Amino acid sequence: MIISGTDRPDWQIDGRDWPNRQFSSFLQAAGLRWHIQRSENADAPGILLLHGTGASTHSFAGLFAALAEKLEVLAVDLPGHGF
Repeated sequence: MIISGTDRPDWQIDGRDWPNRQFSSFLQAAGLRWHIQRSENADAPGILLLHGTGASTHSFAGLFAALAEKLEVLAVDLPGHGF
């Protein structure tokens, strides 16, 4: 999903069935609004999940929760992808 200007999806509508939604949040950095998914396992080693072109955090729908059992997991929707 490529987003420009104010044509971004609405999280409350378009994101209501987003995989692993309970781990999602948004932050502002480098002039962009970033959708991230982060597990709450801060005492564990961390892993960063980055998707490829044309993908999103959807790519990790089945993997995220399994990894989060033993690791602190951070997945990011890259600019112009997902949310």
